[in-house]
Amino acid sequence: MIVKDRKASKTKKALINQMHKDKSLKLFSPMLRLKGFDGCKDTPVEVLHVVLLGVVKYLLRDFMTTTIKPKHLPQLIASWDSFNVQSLELGQIQGKYFVKHYKSLVGKHFRIVLQLAPFVLFQFMTAEQRDLWTALCQLAPLVFQTSIADMVVYLKTLQDQLDHFMHLLIQMSAQWVNKPKFHMLLHLPDSIRRFGPASLVATEKFESFNGILRNASVHSNCHCPGRDLAISFANYECMRALASGAKLFHHIDNRYFYASPQVTNMFKDPMIQKSMGLNEKLLNKYTGITATYLSKKAEQMAPHPVPPHLMQAYPGQTFKFVKSLTVDSKKILTRNTFVQVKSSDLSTTKRIGRINNIWNVQSNTGSGYIICLTWFKLMGISDFYQLRSISSTHVLADVFPHEIEATLNVQHNCHEGGCGFKKRERNISDYQEGDPGLSYETMHNNHNSFILNSTSFHATSNHLYLAELEYYRPTATQWVAAIQIGLDKWHLGAQAAVIDHNPGAVTAQDHHI
Repeated sequence: MIVKDRKASKTKKALINQMHKDKSLKLFSPMLRLKGFDGCKDTPVEVLHVVLLGVVKYLLRDFMTTTIKPKHLPQLIASWDSFNVQSLELGQIQGKYFVKHYKSLVGKHFRIVLQLAPFVLFQFMTAEQRDLWTALCQLAPLVFQTSIADMVVYLKTLQDQLDHFMHLLIQMSAQWVNKPKFHMLLHLPDSIRRFGPASLVATEKFESFNGILRNASVHSNCHCPGRDLAISFANYECMRALASGAKLFHHIDNRYFYASPQVTNMFKDPMIQKSMGLNEKLLNKYTGITATYLSKKAEQMAPHPVPPHLMQAYPGQTFKFVKSLTVDSKKILTRNTFVQVKSSDLSTTKRIGRINNIWNVQSNTGSGYIICLTWFKLMGISDFYQLRSISSTHVLADVFPHEIEATLNVQHNCHEGGCGFKKRERNISDYQEGDPGLSYETMHNNHNSFILNSTSFHATSNHLYLAELEYYRPTATQWVAAIQIGLDKWHLGAQAAVIDHNPGAVTAQDHHI
């Protein structure tokens, strides 16, 4: 760039040319000259920037700019605020923030958008937009899946869904080919085949290493920072080897030795662990079930009567209402939580239930937990959401915590039920600092139709197993037709832009015709 710059001096250009001639090997990384290294094949696809900050950001901004009008904002905010986040490990969603700041969202926000889009954005979209976003939302759980049981089947499904999404994208407008991140997305199956699940190479996880790098660099005199960093990390390696009780070689005595217990026990100190970046709490695996109960005051204000069938099944026992039950870090059970229940040994029926209440049964010899739920049955695929619908059978049952396979995210079928929205009523005493102000909420009716949110990133394999969605790969003929349609739309869009920029030319042309 400097050589071709007109403002650059001749001396500077000559110096750069001479450097390229004499020291060309030092200008580029020696990694590029390795015989076994291929820059394209050996570089993983980074899904944070390619998918979340690329594909999703482009499509969301395009939708918010071209489709959403001021009259849509109250209903859009109500849909955001009323979304059921149960089982998704998400906090309460502030719809007004997403609507107002859609141009400045970050990666974690786009993860939320992918899981909420069918129930928040679809109601404002055309059929073509819904088809495209359906393909994107069905592709996203596969992209961010962390556990792959069968790599061959997974890659086949991923490739089919990826081709389906790209087919619809090009058909909407071929202008999207100008974005290089759509091209990078095509390399994702090969990247996962080579390096494993895409989430394992997400850069946001490695950014936590920056703190260690800063800690090593502050003790440098800045004359040779690379050497100082290398020495610091070499010292860290020695400390790790000593503290972990590794077998070391004594170069002076020419023998192997181990660090004494006084040295290895030093690492058990919490302050030492924290200084070396270890969080011991994350290593402690959860082994028991914990329950949370209502306070005495809350229990007196809203008592929960014990179901008669439990009193008959366990006579003489003491029952206590359980507010929430933590089976493990991924299974937190509360009232109205949808769960997948393990199938019996003699049946392969897929069982889905909604928890009505949880009870702790206590006796003189011990105690246990019983989960009372209502069975739901799988229905067909919703034409609007393109997701599996379920409905209540009104059949009650009791299960034990070890029978819970996974918690599920289920939404009300507001499109079929015709749910409306209203302003959320709040008292002045409820306002707090940072409150978003006026908000809306969706009014759900009693329509017995629900949607299994298989776009959820939580328990991906369980949601996909229950949904049984069909994936298809476009044929060569469909590809050609989609490309031609996309090119025509791109050409017509360019013509419309020229016409809008010069309306006088339109009048002259029409008059001539």
